[in-house]
Parts: sequence; structure tokens; C-alpha cells
Amino acid sequence: MAVDPPSRAAFVAGAVALAHDSGFHGLDIACQFPACAVDIANFAFLISEWAATPRCRVPAQRYAAMHARFTYLPS
Repeated sequence: MAVDPPSRAAFVAGAVALAHDSGFHGLDIACQFPACAVDIANFAFLISEWAATPRCRVPAQRYAAMHARFTYLPS
């Protein structure tokens, strides 16, 4: 989902709408066990698009993560 820009945009729009409509204060999103550096980059794109959504408030730790260097350490 995160690799395809239209799918990523649909996910972000749907998730933000669900949170807003349900009265949630936020959603927790994580990228567990990325397979490669490309997965990490795509997750960063997802978080960046999420943060650019008008009804989205990004906590400080998410904002910091968006601006941090992502490192992939192959096993």
C-alpha cells in the first residue's frame, strides 16, 4: 500500500476520516520489520502525507521521526 501513491493517499484519507468521525484523538501507525531501505522510505512518505492532511495533528515524536535519518540494517 505504501509503495503506490494513489493507494497511500486513499489509506491516509480513510484513516484520518475514520479517526475524526469516531472521535479518536489519534491513530498509532508503525512500520514493523521493514524488508529493505525502500520500505522505510515508503513509510516515511506515508507519514509525511499523513502529516500534510488538514485535520491531522502529528505528535512531536512522529514529527521528529519524519525528519530523522532512516537507516536499514540488513540482517
